[in-house]
Amino acid sequence: MLARWARLVGINLAILLAGVVIIELIFGNWIFGPHLGYLTITRDLKSHYDLNPVDPGAGIGTYTRDKHGLRGDYGGDPANIDMLVMGGSTTNELFVSDEKTWVAQLDKLLAQGGYKFKAINAGVDGHSSIAHIRSFDVWLPQIPRLHPKYILFYIGINEPPADALEGFQLLEEKRFWPKVIRTFKNNSAINALYRTVRGYIRARQVRLVHQRVDLTSPRMVATWDHDPKLVQSLKATWQARLDAYEARAHKLSALTRDWGAQPIFVTQVRGDYRWRVDLERRLKVEDGDFYDFAHVVSSGSRKVAQVIYDGIAPYLPKP
Repeated sequence: MLARWARLVGINLAILLAGVVIIELIFGNWIFGPHLGYLTITRDLKSHYDLNPVDPGAGIGTYTRDKHGLRGDYGGDPANIDMLVMGGSTTNELFVSDEKTWVAQLDKLLAQGGYKFKAINAGVDGHSSIAHIRSFDVWLPQIPRLHPKYILFYIGINEPPADALEGFQLLEEKRFWPKVIRTFKNNSAINALYRTVRGYIRARQVRLVHQRVDLTSPRMVATWDHDPKLVQSLKATWQARLDAYEARAHKLSALTRDWGAQPIFVTQVRGDYRWRVDLERRLKVEDGDFYDFAHVVSSGSRKVAQVIYDGIAPYLPKP
């Protein structure tokens, strides 16, 4: 009897294992396609969707990513890209039409200002500085003839929920078995699904998912004065992650320069904060510029593009 049950369990396990192997071979990156793994970069996609639920009156929008996973028109030849813009969902701008993303509007401002710079969007939902570092290893080298003069990193919001220390150590791992484990994680379809679900849960916990939020309600609008004691308390609480974040920023800078480009770092602002005393903040957000705590609609994209253009234009060479 026991032998029969053992045989039955063995058969079921064999069927399960065969199913897992088939799923991995079909949907994983073990054989076909670029081995981008858990970077979850969408390629060869063009979709049209109703933007009105998040941006009333916006109508139908177009979301396009090409065969390299990039968003924007550069004539099909990556050699034409002068400025590559990397970031998370606030750069990708899933619910802003192609021509109205802040990267597209920055590209237009550069052209209007006489700068012959083609800026292209490489933002990916959920990406933080950890994924940007990984992109230099497994994504960007697979884009032929890509040699931008500048790489702009729009970062900050995605950093707190990221497991900063563990993630950064993983990317730097040199030992054999950890490399084997990382290879599995990079190519496994099941692991990609797990990371997507886990990332969504974590994003919901820190309110970084796409959803319409009324930021004008009394419970959402708050102001506070600069309190040195509070700032010091927050700094002490977050010091380990701040140190890891700084280390990753230095790593991104070094990787960019090694690639022959100049790094540009731009920090971010959230939509659920209004500052009373920080009058030097360049981006003046208003009700309606954000559709949730972190993501802007087209009016907000226009302001982001203008602020970034004003900040970087004086340092860019004109022809």
